[in-house]
Amino acid sequence: MKLLRITSIVMVLLSLILIGELLQIVSTEEKLNEKDKIIANLKGDATRNEEIAKIKEIRRIQINALVQIITDYKEDVINKRPNITTYPLTASIELLGTIRAIEAVNPLIDLVVFEFRDPEGGITNLSSTDAYLAWEETCNICQKALTQIGKPVVPSLINLLKKKPSNSLQSGLKGQFVRKTLYLIEDDCAIHRLEKALKEETDKKKKENLSEAITKFKEELKAGAYNK
Repeated sequence: MKLLRITSIVMVLLSLILIGELLQIVSTEEKLNEKDKIIANLKGDATRNEEIAKIKEIRRIQINALVQIITDYKEDVINKRPNITTYPLTASIELLGTIRAIEAVNPLIDLVVFEFRDPEGGITNLSSTDAYLAWEETCNICQKALTQIGKPVVPSLINLLKKKPSNSLQSGLKGQFVRKTLYLIEDDCAIHRLEKALKEETDKKKKENLSEAITKFKEELKAGAYNK
């Protein structure tokens, strides 16, 4: 009787394993069938444009959803909502970098450089409050994603460096983030890009800001601040 019970349990377990394997095979076959369908549509003259449009639309919806997660997180930080979950944020940033989503460039940069403010509306000093932890937590992963996106990020970074940074630590940290990200993308061509932007800029104040950024860039580069 005991042997019969053990045999029954073993048979049930084997059945479950077999069912699991069958489901996996079906899932794999469905994926292969979907892949073959997409390939066939892209090769077909009558279906190619429709399939391309469908792929683009799916990508657009996915990017919008990921960017929305970033926007929601930023609003939570600004409004100091408790129990902020960071995993969806970091996962979204990683995905946006992986798929090189150009549409996400400004939201990613804004997530790092926006001003944290205290309840009275004043700018918060990042070094002395919990706001710094919220900023530091996302800074490196944003930098990696922007670096993965690459060249399309450069104009936005240069435009930021045209803005006059204040003497606060907050702006200093963010300015360094912008310069280092530019270097990680452009490498030794980064200074050349800044000098070219300086030469082409006509606004006096922006020229001063770019000149200051170039000076800081060279100092940080010499000090090894941009080691990869």
